[in-house]
Amino acid sequence: MEEKLRDCESDDHHSMHLMQATKPQSDSSMTNDRSNSLEASCFTQSWRPDVQLTPSSQVKDLVYDRSVQSPESLPMDLLEYVCLSYMSQTLTWLEQGDNLQYARSGHWKLYMQWIRRCLDEHPSFDSKDLVAEANLKAARDEIASSESGSVVLTMIDVIGKNLRQIFMRETETLQLMVEGDLHRFYRSAFGISANRNIAEFIGLLADKNQGLSVLEIGGGSGGTTYNVLERLRNADGTSKAAKYRFTDVSPGFLAKAADKFSRDAAIMEFSKWNSS
Repeated sequence: MEEKLRDCESDDHHSMHLMQATKPQSDSSMTNDRSNSLEASCFTQSWRPDVQLTPSSQVKDLVYDRSVQSPESLPMDLLEYVCLSYMSQTLTWLEQGDNLQYARSGHWKLYMQWIRRCLDEHPSFDSKDLVAEANLKAARDEIASSESGSVVLTMIDVIGKNLRQIFMRETETLQLMVEGDLHRFYRSAFGISANRNIAEFIGLLADKNQGLSVLEIGGGSGGTTYNVLERLRNADGTSKAAKYRFTDVSPGFLAKAADKFSRDAAIMEFSKWNSS
């Protein structure tokens, strides 16, 4: 029996420690059946690492190795170019007439100063220049060529086109982001890997502790929630979790989350929570 147990262990340094509890049996045929069943389980079971037995120094690598990472790179220079166009237009507007009144104090003043610094770092940028226009179009086309890039570009456009309204206090950035599908942004935008890493770690805990309860504080648009629920889902559609409590300070997020995660309604709970 000990030999068969050793055969089941993976050579991977994260291999799960196998523990098999059986009742004493006197009948030799039943003993043989159990032995054959254990040997067969080596090929039919889904083996998972035990994070409670894994050294803490290896948990990070384990999570990263098993998380689905996006193969797409983040073209920061192209994204910056698109943002500069909107920032240039907004600064020009602020410096006209009495519009500076919208940026005379508080974070509004700091926001305008930051925009000016960004543009000062790119003195050759001129949104009215024909070459700049051609470069901007090329940058947008390249970013939009991938699904995740298209998601990011959409969010930049939603905010960029409304920067004047933001300064005039006619709308709020968060409201615009929600209307621009913030949930999809957190799910699909390239560079957003933390959600997948969190989901994988919780999933590894759930692999051993079926029926665990999860409390998420500040669920927001549900970007992390989506990844965690998918990682906890069993092949038959049920969840490894017995309860998932989604909380946020904003009731508006709770209603949207209840609709988005209706597939897991059997385990979901939604409540307002202000941790401050």
